[in-house]
Amino acid sequence: MEAIIAFLSSKAGIWLLGAIGVGSIGALMDKMMKKFITDQRLNAVREFLAYYIAMPGDWIGEAFTSAGTKLPVLGKIWNKTIEPWVIIFLETVLAGILDGLAELVRRLIKAMQSDSPSTKG
Repeated sequence: MEAIIAFLSSKAGIWLLGAIGVGSIGALMDKMMKKFITDQRLNAVREFLAYYIAMPGDWIGEAFTSAGTKLPVLGKIWNKTIEPWVIIFLETVLAGILDGLAELVRRLIKAMQSDSPSTKG
């Protein structure tokens, strides 16, 4: 018994206990992930986030338009000149960046799942 206690209190014993603990926690997390994270729940979270992230776009756009038309100098040229340029910028540059980031995340997830059979959906 003393030999076991001595081994467990040594560096090798501590390392072994740590490895067993990490492995046990990993196995438990894997079971929990498979049980609780389903495609239906993931889709619900995605829809929730997409709705609440995009929702402020309506009132931000309306605020830009109303503020742009009320400015003394820019109000006269806002709708015909400035606003179309802002829209083009948002559609091309910002939307392109966001689409690129979304594709980056999709590829990252696909690459991470490629060698792990337990996470393939």
